[in-house]
Order: sequence, then C-alpha cells, then structure tokens
Amino acid sequence: MKKLITFILVLSNLSLYAQAPEKMTFQAVIRDASNNLVNNTTIGTQVSILQGSATGSNVFIETHNASTNSNGLLTIEIGTGLLISGNFSTIDWANGPFYIKTENDLTGGTNYTISGTTQLLSVPYALYAKNSGSSIPGPQGPAGPTGPTGPTGPAGVQGPAGPDAQTLSLSGNTLSISGGNSVTLTTSGGGGGTLDQAYDFGGSGLGRTINTDAGSVQINNSGSNTTALEINSSVNNSSGVLSTHSGLGVAFRAESTNPSNSFSAMQSNTNSTNANVAAILGNNSGGGYGVSGQIPATATGFAAVYGSNLRTAGGCGVNGIGFNGVVGQTNYGAGYGLYGNNTATTGLRIGTYGIGFNGVYGQTTDPLNGWAGYFTADIGCDGAGYALGGWINASDRRLKSNIIPIGNALQKLSLINGKHYTITTKSKTPEGEIISKSREQYGVIAQELEEIFPEMVQEKALFINAGDETLYKAVDYNQLIPVLIEAIKELNTEIENLKGEIDQLKIETGNK
Repeated sequence: MKKLITFILVLSNLSLYAQAPEKMTFQAVIRDASNNLVNNTTIGTQVSILQGSATGSNVFIETHNASTNSNGLLTIEIGTGLLISGNFSTIDWANGPFYIKTENDLTGGTNYTISGTTQLLSVPYALYAKNSGSSIPGPQGPAGPTGPTGPTGPAGVQGPAGPDAQTLSLSGNTLSISGGNSVTLTTSGGGGGTLDQAYDFGGSGLGRTINTDAGSVQINNSGSNTTALEINSSVNNSSGVLSTHSGLGVAFRAESTNPSNSFSAMQSNTNSTNANVAAILGNNSGGGYGVSGQIPATATGFAAVYGSNLRTAGGCGVNGIGFNGVVGQTNYGAGYGLYGNNTATTGLRIGTYGIGFNGVYGQTTDPLNGWAGYFTADIGCDGAGYALGGWINASDRRLKSNIIPIGNALQKLSLINGKHYTITTKSKTPEGEIISKSREQYGVIAQELEEIFPEMVQEKALFINAGDETLYKAVDYNQLIPVLIEAIKELNTEIENLKGEIDQLKIETGNK
C-alpha cells in the first residue's frame, strides 16, 4: 500500500557567498495511508535529482535514514547522504530545469514507495551563483565621456567585502539575488505545514495576531464540506467565538444571500436541561434592546421576532418576564399592538392567555369611538360578569327592521314559571384539569321558555373546552325585559279599566 507523504522544500534566511555549502535543506511532513502523521519514527529516504523534466535522467542519487519529530516533520540535508550515483558538487545548475524525486520507506529500510516529484525553482541557482564570478568576462566596451563631479557624500564605514559577493533575500514567496533576478516560490502536490504548526511558529502575543489591513480574511467553503469553520472548546466558562467591536459597527453579522434558502442566516442550539439557559442570549447594559428583530418596509416577512415551540404539551413560543412581560406596539391603524392566534383543531385553542391579578387588562385612548376590549364573536365566562358602568346593548332604530308590537305579553308571562335551583358548570385549566362549580340561582328553565319565546333560547357547546361537546340551552334574560314592560302596561290597562268600573258602580249605588 502506498503511503501518503506531504513534502516541502524549505528556504529561510539564506545568504550565499563565493564559498556556498554543497548541500540543500529538505523537509517533508510524513503521513501514512490513513492520513495520520508518522511521529518520532526513523524513515528510509532516497533522493534523486532529475534533469530536464519530472521523468528526466538521474544526475544524482543518495539515501538517508533520519527520524521525524513529534509533528511528523522529516528534515535532511541533500548532499550529505549515502552517495549512490553522481556528484552533487558537479551538477551544472545552469543547465536546468531540475526536479527532485523522493522515495520513502516508513519502516526505515530500502523498500521505497514513490511519494512525489517537484521542480526545483530557486535553491540550486544559489549554488550556481557561487561560480558566477569565475565565468569568462566579455570584451571591454568603449569608455564613455566623463560626467561632472558630484558633491562629496558623508564618509561611510567600510566593511569587509568578499570577492564576487551576492546575497539572497526572501520576501513573502519572492526570492531575490542581489544584482540579479527574482523568482516566485511555489510548491506542488499540496505540500506544506499544518495550521497548528503555523500557530506554534508565531510564538506568543502579537506573533499570533492577524492584522487585516489589506482586506478581510476569507474562508471559501467548497466540495462536500457542510461546515466552513468549526471551533471546539472544552474549557469551562470559555467562549467558542468572541467578537469585540470598540468602534461604530456590528460586532457579529450573519448574512444569507440566496433568496431560495430554507435555512436561517444564524442558528444556535443548546441541549442544556437548565430551564434558565437560552440558545441565544441578548444582553444590553446600555439603553437599547437585549434582542431586536426588524423587517424592512421592502420585505415580505411576517414577524420581526418569531418564537416557535414544537412541544405537544406545555411551553410557549415567546415568554416575556419583567415589569411588563410582553409589550406590543403599532403605529398602523390596521395593525395589532399584540396579536394571538391559535390554529389548533382540538383542545382549548387559546389565542391569547392572560393570568395574574388582572389576567387581561385593556384600555382605550378614545372613549367615544374606541374599545378597551373588543370581540367579534360570543364571549364565554366561567365566572360572573361585573360591569361598573352597566351593560349596554345596541338598539338603534336604524339597525332594526320588521318592528311589530308584543301582544298578549301578560298572558305569555303567566305561562312562564320562575324557579330556584342549583346549577353546576365545568371548565378546563390550561394544565388540563377539569374543574366543576355549583351555585344557587333564580331563573327559568330554558326548555319551558323555548315553548313560549323560542327567540330567547340558544344552543351552544358551553363546555367544549372541558371536553364536553354537548349542546346546552342558554337563555337571553335581557329579552324578557320588553315582554315585562308590555305585560306591565297590559296589567295597568286592566287596573285602569277595573278602577273605572268600580267608580261607575259607586255612582250607581250612590256610594262615594
């Protein structure tokens, strides 16, 4: 099985003079077939210098036995190993290109596995530079005219200068020879160190600081990766990511630019069993908001802040705690300051639930036209209703049609029997408990009243919230009032007639 070998030719702070060393430093990161680092292991390595191409002829071959360090890094000096063929010092580096081929045996023997071949771009030419001073000079050209004498400059310190001295300098990935050309260093085969090695190389303090004064640092996710950046921390009370902004701007921003994206721009998860722990915590120690949601006027989103509870029992979508737990506000006449909607098909199906000294409290800023609370359907009440200002029903003539008088009101009332009884009702709490209540009342029996005044009786599933879907009869006692009025008028007419008859009898009998 072939082993995976990642290798890199290392140049660092190299200066070359006339007597250049006849060797090159070579480093490689050694990994096995499972991409694991081969640490602290003696490796058998054969190095070949190829001329002309990656498959060219061998001009030099030698072998080495060296050990990797704790990071799997192997370091050898080409030109100092066991010579197999060729002569490193006689290689004509000017007659390139040249390539280096490495063969390795992870057991330290000579059963080599070819790991890779890469082109030599810079270092051998430093060796060539040592001979540049001994080349045959060209013919002397004609002397030019003598220029004007310039001003005398300050005296400098004369340092020792060797014959034909040249200096190599490395800036970034550009290698330059003084008085000569420069080349850009590249590597092939994806060789290089690890991010952890680069981090360790930086040292402490500012050595591990990135100043993004030349543009932002980008991480481009591609291939089958599902996570572009992953940060794991097992340190107690630590932060996986800390973003501190001391200027004017946003400390952390997440953007999603695909209109068809079905995922949130930012997602936070927690599996803590602590009821006071949140997946996202917004904390504002100034005058702003702990958490703020906003939808611009050009968007079509429904909610600036959305809370979803997928549990089938208990919990809530949004929970507000404080002097004012939840405050809703709108500047639009057609909008809602606070809106509750329950689309379930079973159960209590409560759109908005309030509990407290005042479970729900409403006020209006326009007593003439507005409402402290307004309902567009029947109102159910498990307790008694108290109206400090009284209950007022709509009775405008403009709202009524087919107006006819009530006839025989007194006769009809005589058919109704008033009763005293105990009535028992039931309700269901949000926790699911069924509660029954009994109270003493005066009233009528709905079935009896329905035979005489069917308009005053309605049917409704009064206890459906408690799981009882039976239709029970309910009486609108307010409608008895106009019947009572007409009955009193009829009774008064009879009284007046009787009084007239009595007076007539008194006249006829002579009694006054």
